[in-house]
Amino acid sequence: MWDRPIRKGKMLTLLLLVATSGIAQFNVLDYERLSVTHGIPSAPISGIVQDHRGYLWIGTPIGLFRYNGLSSRHFISDGSANGLPDNSIKQIEFFDKKIICLTLGGSFIHDCNTERDTNLFLSGGPSIPAFLANNMTDACSDGHGGIILLSRSGFLHVDSLLSKKYEYIHKDSLHDLFSLCPMVSLSLAEIMVCQHMIH
Repeated sequence: MWDRPIRKGKMLTLLLLVATSGIAQFNVLDYERLSVTHGIPSAPISGIVQDHRGYLWIGTPIGLFRYNGLSSRHFISDGSANGLPDNSIKQIEFFDKKIICLTLGGSFIHDCNTERDTNLFLSGGPSIPAFLANNMTDACSDGHGGIILLSRSGFLHVDSLLSKKYEYIHKDSLHDLFSLCPMVSLSLAEIMVCQHMIH
């Protein structure tokens, strides 16, 4: 007779544990659908990142959008010194409290601490026009607050104040851009190695 009450008690305890653990593990996701009513465009998204303040940065073919939870701000190429170099955002990154947007016409850097916007460009040269040199493809941090920007024809390294440290444009970039052969480009890892060898 002692076996039955113990078994029932164990079974009841087990059922209560299972029932309460299931409730504790169940989380309903709290989300809100963003749309044009929030100022978000009805356009393809090429990238999205969240900064350290929780703001969403959305890259599109019609510019960059920052959503702060209540409203959005639209960054565009308007010909001003602080506007985007090109509206078509190819890639967006966030590191060192900076938003880095890569476009067909250069890089746009937004410093989240100072709210300062900066455009960065490769100079181009006699063998390649600047608009071809500035077709940006990748970006990374140099580990010291600076940024390394890779383009189809070279790279640009800037320090934490966004001043140019190094700039390289391959002399045959124009030929490579229009040749039928596959273009060989440096990876960011190879650029990092080159940079450390210079120091």
